[in-house]
Parts: sequence; C-alpha cells; structure tokens
Amino acid sequence: MFDDRCPEKITLVGVTFRCDQKVGHDGKCYNEPEGCGGTARMTWIPIKPNGRFDHHPDPAVDYLIEVDAIAGLVEDVRAGIQERRPVEDRIFKASMFRVGADVRCVEARRKLLELESEVGTL
Repeated sequence: MFDDRCPEKITLVGVTFRCDQKVGHDGKCYNEPEGCGGTARMTWIPIKPNGRFDHHPDPAVDYLIEVDAIAGLVEDVRAGIQERRPVEDRIFKASMFRVGADVRCVEARRKLLELESEVGTL
C-alpha cells in the first residue's frame, strides 16, 4: 500500500522540513492507521543543512568528501577532461577550512596540499 515517504517540503524561518508520512499508491500522505489525505496530522522533520561544501551536515565529513572529490577532479585535469581553473578554485575554498584536531581532517589537509602542488605543475 505504501510506496515512499511524502515528497513535500516546507521552509520556515530558514529551516527546511520534510513530511515524514508514508505515501500511498494514490500519492496521498497517510498517517497509520487513519489516512490524513495529505493535510491533517502530517509529521514534519527538520532537514539538516549541508556544510559549506554541500556534501554532508557534519563539517568534518563534508571536508573529507570535498578533498576526495578534488582528488578525482585532479585526475580529470591530468587526463585533459577538466579545466584547471575550477579545480584551483575548489582547492582554494577547501584550504580555507579550519581542520582543528580531527586526525582525519589533518590527513586530508596534507592530501589537499599535495593536490594543490600537483595541479600547479600540470
């Protein structure tokens, strides 16, 4: 009877919420055991905004994903698929991130510096 979660979203005071009700085959939200028909008793859950790199809500994980994405773009630059300038811009933006004491982020910073020097030589 149920396909997926309700696709509806609302934004209030800069925070986006999604409906957490199940959607039936007819496309309406249903609050078990009674159907709400998409209007009454819908449960709204806040959606956490992603970090500055728009990958993940946790800033450290967001940074790690960005460094990995940049590593892939550097490979594309090396292969001649990607232009160098946008990759340099992303490296610059990522280098502004304050890593703190997270060991994973410190290692990612080291990797980012290596990627920066590699892009400079391409």
